[in-house]
Amino acid sequence: MKKLLYLLLISLIVISCDKSENCCTIVDTHVDIRFVDANEDNILDQTNGIESSKITIFNKVENSWIEYSEGNLDYSKGYMVYERDNENYLRLFPNGDITSNNLSETKIQYSNFEPDVVKSQIDLSNGNMICTKLWLNGVMIWEGNESERIIQIEK
Repeated sequence: MKKLLYLLLISLIVISCDKSENCCTIVDTHVDIRFVDANEDNILDQTNGIESSKITIFNKVENSWIEYSEGNLDYSKGYMVYERDNENYLRLFPNGDITSNNLSETKIQYSNFEPDVVKSQIDLSNGNMICTKLWLNGVMIWEGNESERIIQIEK
């Protein structure tokens, strides 16, 4: 009787597994940003520069800009600041609301500078989300995986 129960249990487990599902999903959409002045000096969290704590991220959803606020996420405001080569960089997590053209738009609002709009083209094949192109204020600034996804914005 025990063998029959074990056999039944194993059969149920095998039957419940759906082999058509992807085992893994890759989400690779972040954009690293280095903010510089006219001399190409990093100005993120520097005097007279950009205060990271005063940045607000907006996502374009159906032709409206909605403030990014996801309290359940580690970076609930849509970005984080990290140090790289002794400089501060901003890591932006672009809008997850993808249009029918596989595009998303994210606006970066600063307290003392004009806002910037980052448009991302997202490859959604095989259940993944991978950024393949970036535009800054309508100008393409990065394409493919030929280099790290780091852009420079002059303020």
